[in-house]
Amino acid sequence: MKRKMLAFFGPMVLVVGVGMIVSSCGDTYNGGDVITNNNITAPPTTTPSPGGPTGCPVAGVIDSIRVNPFGYRCTSGPTPNNSSGTLPANCQADVTATPKDAAGNDVPAAVHGQGIRWSVPIGASLIFVDDGVQPFNKAVSVRPGVTSGEFQLSAELCGKQGSWNARVTP
Repeated sequence: MKRKMLAFFGPMVLVVGVGMIVSSCGDTYNGGDVITNNNITAPPTTTPSPGGPTGCPVAGVIDSIRVNPFGYRCTSGPTPNNSSGTLPANCQADVTATPKDAAGNDVPAAVHGQGIRWSVPIGASLIFVDDGVQPFNKAVSVRPGVTSGEFQLSAELCGKQGSWNARVTP
């Protein structure tokens, strides 16, 4: 008897039943929790489908994108609070984009994929955005000679957009 072997690479998502999503990692998503025991207690508000119209592996799960700093590296002076809405000229901010469901829970990568797009719709001449190695994290620094101004760093994923609105300070 011949045996055939199937191979696939990368995350794979399978929709099982109504509102239950199983990834190739063995995780199950039920609209807020990642569980591993197939005990689904609450399906998402919409029935997702692979490769939805927005290009996401599973459409309809992401409600919003939170974009904000998770740390600063400053050469001198005080380090701002992550929620300050400022980027001092002597600092670099580490910024992340986090997909959220309607309940405010983080959406697992196996559900949202890696197709995030970043932009600077306001103040692109003020800041430099380093692509880094992780698509959901960016290092943001002030361009040389800039001491003030407002900017907006935006991230878009699965048809949803979030932004960090901040200002450069001396």
